[in-house]
Amino acid sequence: MFDLTIRTEDGRVLRRLEVDVVRPIRIGRGTDCEIRVAIPSVSRHHAELRAGGPSGVVIRDMGSTHGCLVGGRPVRELAVTPGLEVKLGGAVLRFDRTEDRIASEIAGSIADDDEDGDEPPTIIGTADTQ
Repeated sequence: MFDLTIRTEDGRVLRRLEVDVVRPIRIGRGTDCEIRVAIPSVSRHHAELRAGGPSGVVIRDMGSTHGCLVGGRPVRELAVTPGLEVKLGGAVLRFDRTEDRIASEIAGSIADDDEDGDEPPTIIGTADTQ
């Protein structure tokens, strides 16, 4: 399972969702797409997520006008890996592992609890078990 963040080229987050690819998922501007990206430069059926590849998921260009770009280079099909960013027209898709997001949220929550001013308990002594 992946977390997918869809943002504009200038970094504005449009949507975040968890993606579990059990059947093909179409991404595009079309109303019939499972993941809709309402940006004019995104094709109606721009890309598709499918099961496959070493990570279990691949992204495939569906013959879109502007293509799928990774690092400025067009890709036809690519295995999705944590941290992957794919540009579709004026949108950027970022894939992260759901487990990493959950761990980060837990760490942030623990850090927030530590900042509430309470000191951790002090251990004065322990019983000798010998």
